[in-house]
Amino acid sequence: MRTPGPKTYFAVLIAFLGTMSNGRAQEWLPVEQWIHLYPIEWELTSKFDGSWERSIRSGQTSREREMETGLRLKQRGDVLDRRIATFDIEVEPVTSTGRFTSATTNEDREGDFLNYVGSASILHGTPGPVSFTAHMARATGTTEGSLGARTESTNEDQSVAAHWKTRVFPTTLSYEERFTDSTFRSGLNANSSKRDDAVRTITLKGRSSKMDASIERASLDDRIPGRDRDFNDTRGRLNHRLRWGKGSRLYSRLHYFDRNGFNPSTRLNLDESAHIQHTKNLTSDSSYQFASTKQTVTTTSNSANINLRHKLYDSLTTNAGVSGSLVDSDFSESTTYNGNLGVGYSKRIPWGGTFSAGVGGGYGISDNKSQQTLLDVIDESQVVPATLIVVLDSRFIDVTTIVVTDAASVVTFTEGVDYTVAPTSGDLTELRIILAGGISAADTILVSYKFQSLPSLKFSTRTFNWQTGLNFGWISVFHNESRSDQNLISGAGGTFLTDDRDNSTGIELEWDEGPARARASGEKRFRKTSGFETDSLEFNQSLSYRFSRDATLAFGASESFTEGNNRDTDFYNGTVSLFWQPIHGLTIRPNAELWLRKDKGESVGNGERFERFKGVGIEAHWNWRKIEVRLRYNHDARKASGGTDTVEDRITLTMVRRSF
Repeated sequence: MRTPGPKTYFAVLIAFLGTMSNGRAQEWLPVEQWIHLYPIEWELTSKFDGSWERSIRSGQTSREREMETGLRLKQRGDVLDRRIATFDIEVEPVTSTGRFTSATTNEDREGDFLNYVGSASILHGTPGPVSFTAHMARATGTTEGSLGARTESTNEDQSVAAHWKTRVFPTTLSYEERFTDSTFRSGLNANSSKRDDAVRTITLKGRSSKMDASIERASLDDRIPGRDRDFNDTRGRLNHRLRWGKGSRLYSRLHYFDRNGFNPSTRLNLDESAHIQHTKNLTSDSSYQFASTKQTVTTTSNSANINLRHKLYDSLTTNAGVSGSLVDSDFSESTTYNGNLGVGYSKRIPWGGTFSAGVGGGYGISDNKSQQTLLDVIDESQVVPATLIVVLDSRFIDVTTIVVTDAASVVTFTEGVDYTVAPTSGDLTELRIILAGGISAADTILVSYKFQSLPSLKFSTRTFNWQTGLNFGWISVFHNESRSDQNLISGAGGTFLTDDRDNSTGIELEWDEGPARARASGEKRFRKTSGFETDSLEFNQSLSYRFSRDATLAFGASESFTEGNNRDTDFYNGTVSLFWQPIHGLTIRPNAELWLRKDKGESVGNGERFERFKGVGIEAHWNWRKIEVRLRYNHDARKASGGTDTVEDRITLTMVRRSF
């Protein structure tokens, strides 16, 4: 089928407008003849959420329930033609009631919310060079409690964008406004906390097959008198990709950020990296990075490296590289040079196995000149391990400056509620995640802080590593070992120089036969860094069996035993779950979990501390025509040293009726 061209659309539009006038300019056809409305879609949702918690030690109980009912109405339509203009309008009123009761408190609360969203797209489906989109959303809510608690909130989001639909470099210019106005009061005699701000952003961005670029200007207007948190942000980004020959490529990146006003800072990053395929067996990777950060301290860094890789007989690989860096700040200057050489060997062996081995080493010199002041670390990324203990990267940290946020830098966590801070061996600092807080295992968090810089000294670093392994598919074994030794050349060394070790030995088993799948692994690891030593043993097991297409049973378990300088930690975790679909549209998932951690040593006062969690639950999901029902029930028991010993039952029931 032939696609209509711009002239066809233009002719249809002129003819349509002509018929609307009916021969006279003032007599237009009725609106319903040029606006096409689709059937209204609606969705009615009713949700019940109730919990019952009791303390085993005190015998006190508390109950909480909440009922929420909402109706969402959606109207879609187009003007003239779907390819010319479309629009969506959604309106959702919601009402909720809740009650909390305990031995000392009886509290009722009621809430009313109104949300609406509108969006429009113009000329998006036409072959013309431009199109436009618009979006508007508003959410308002009021919740009142029987003890004088009250929450009011209004959130608005408005945006408009123009799109240039060229094939060479599609570009979008957008403008957005976000308004947040909320007031919270916990009781009649409590002070109110208020947030009232507006964020305005204008963005220009484009993308081609080799390059993407954007520039953004954002400003926050804090509209609360006496609290000056206004700021203006400017962000720029340019990425370029270039490929040539057989396997060669160049990648360039330029990022710029500048904030003035509240919490001012400026950052500039420039990266250049190249991969060149010189011959069939010889490749090189080189890179250069420039970074400049200005906050309380101005820091600039330049670093470069080049690495050659040669492959001989498809089994022997040689790597050689050199690198250097220069870091300069207001109070320190550091210069580092490194060289490294490594050889790797891989060979097929009988019975379908592969043998691999490698050895490498390096030597470097670092020259640090410092006035020993506090330096900034901004947004250090950490993944929370299963043990819920995060050891920060830097030494000599000022713990009063630690700030922890989520991965998006939106939520700021609270010390004593979500985590605690504690010193550990080697002048390091660790975050101990609180089980009932807002941080969970496997979450990514960002940590910012200040730390004491190194004194003036010059030292050398020698590294050595080797690894070997056997892999037969169903079983594999490995051993890795690396070490780093630092030696003073001049200046004050003291505890600032360290010798690090990292050794690991492990085995992995895998079985996949018909409906059954099993995995098992074990690893013993020794680590020494900055004088902090850990010796750990970790095991992981998983098993799943598929009885039929509609039923699968799964087990999982992990255990780890870690011995440190001032703390030994034992960790156990086990899960079991069943996926069952007895009839079409109905899914049932029962599950159970056990979680236990024990700590003992100096860090817990030469005693023992433990945390334990046991939980069983079931989830059911039923879809029948235009009706959806979701049920979830959990029975959880938590027990920990220090008095925590609670049992909680919680049930959530959601029913949805749709028109579509």
